[in-house]
Amino acid sequence: MVATVGSAALMAKASNPHTALLFIDYLLSKEGQQLIMKGGLWSPREDIGTLEQKFKKTYLDEKYSVEEIEVKFNQWETLLRQLFIRKR
Repeated sequence: MVATVGSAALMAKASNPHTALLFIDYLLSKEGQQLIMKGGLWSPREDIGTLEQKFKKTYLDEKYSVEEIEVKFNQWETLLRQLFIRKR
């Protein structure tokens, strides 16, 4: 899963560490970073894109109404709780 492109990590006991390393190598390559930027993320590489492409701000209040933002925040909070805050 790509969450950020400024760094990459490999789990200590990955089931396929060599495959993961190949993916990380591609992810951080120029070609991989160009693909990531097409998906809407920015690249820390200096040889790809302009500052406007890298740091384009998106304001939620310009994209959604107040009611939609409230619904979205509730959805995001629910999703975060399901994914990261699990009761044992």
